[in-house]
Amino acid sequence: MGGVPVPIEQVPWQALVYIESDNRLCGGSILDESWIVTAAHCVVGFGPSQVKAHFGIAELNQRTSQNAVSVAEVIVHPSWDPMRFRNDIALLRLDSGIEFNSRIQPIALPVGLDGAQWPPRGTAALISGWGATSFGSAASNVLRVGDLEVLGGPADAACGNYGGDFDTSVEICAGRSDASVDACQGDSGSPLVATVEGTPVLAGITSVGFECARVGYPGIYTRVTTFLSWMQEYLPLAASLPLAPQDVQVTAIAGERLLVEWRAPLMSSAPVTGYQAVAEPGGESCAVGPTELACVIEGVPAGRVYTVTTSVVGADGGQVFADSVQAVSVDGVTSTGVRVRPRRLVEWAGLRARSVDDIKLAVRPASREVCTRLGSRANPRGVRAQKSGLCAVRVTVVRPNGDTRRSIAYVRVRTSD
Repeated sequence: MGGVPVPIEQVPWQALVYIESDNRLCGGSILDESWIVTAAHCVVGFGPSQVKAHFGIAELNQRTSQNAVSVAEVIVHPSWDPMRFRNDIALLRLDSGIEFNSRIQPIALPVGLDGAQWPPRGTAALISGWGATSFGSAASNVLRVGDLEVLGGPADAACGNYGGDFDTSVEICAGRSDASVDACQGDSGSPLVATVEGTPVLAGITSVGFECARVGYPGIYTRVTTFLSWMQEYLPLAASLPLAPQDVQVTAIAGERLLVEWRAPLMSSAPVTGYQAVAEPGGESCAVGPTELACVIEGVPAGRVYTVTTSVVGADGGQVFADSVQAVSVDGVTSTGVRVRPRRLVEWAGLRARSVDDIKLAVRPASREVCTRLGSRANPRGVRAQKSGLCAVRVTVVRPNGDTRRSIAYVRVRTSD
């Protein structure tokens, strides 16, 4: 209720859990190729043959055999309490592994976070699902998301007007003070997601509430940190999924190279075997070990815009990707106020010039605010860098016999220290 439609690419960890024999609709979260997590009350009492999981779809009417996977095992938490809806969590082992793509991705688990403090009061969170948009109505055909916040940290015992019906040790209280956004029937089992240093992390599982969007009665979600050890009995690698590199920066450096730097996540979640960065187009890459936080991609022709994607490599060889960053490759680097001499520009342009050759320079029109030519085109004294940006200079080398060679030198101008 109160949410908005969303493409599955924005919440690719969202799974649809459907109980065919009971016509029951729930959600789930993808943990790895073979496991999803959902609410116990969604699947308790049903065998694997009665449960189907769908992936990579945003509309209920998109369900087909191609996006459905059979369930091989239903594992309900042994302490599930149907009277009080406590320990409302279950794992589904899939009959066959799913392939990840832009529409199907796992969600990170909060391994390494202090469950006694996280998520704290005020933490922004996202819910998603195909639940009803008003109490008692039918399910929504389109996947919807809503923004909430955690209304009490792990040490806060109260949740609205629920009183003793809320247990902070195993549940999270989340909603809005005006109750304008809330989960509803059909959203059970779907994820409550909080972002940690840019990485979506599964904080809760949609469990129960009093009707929908009632003031004083926020949604109650199963607290995932409480159940990590139980989950790791079945899927230790997925429960230890590493987080993506943080604050990735890509800097063009001389020699048609890209310097890629990042910060390791503060949240230690899993063994890391290394990092990798790949530039497209071309697929040039660099890779380093787990303690290094930078690498250099070489052989990227200057003047082109490259999209660089950096990933962390986990112990099982799986990769978790950071958001891509764009950069323009260059031949050389200089600072504002510096004069770059003609022969250096010849070198950066990939040409050769002898002492008897003539050198001609022309600053490309789009670069004239960044750099300016000194002297005339036929008798240049170089190029002066004026402001930070990309300076493109057409370089022409004319030999005494009239043989002419042309190329462009791309220069990154940085602000002087």
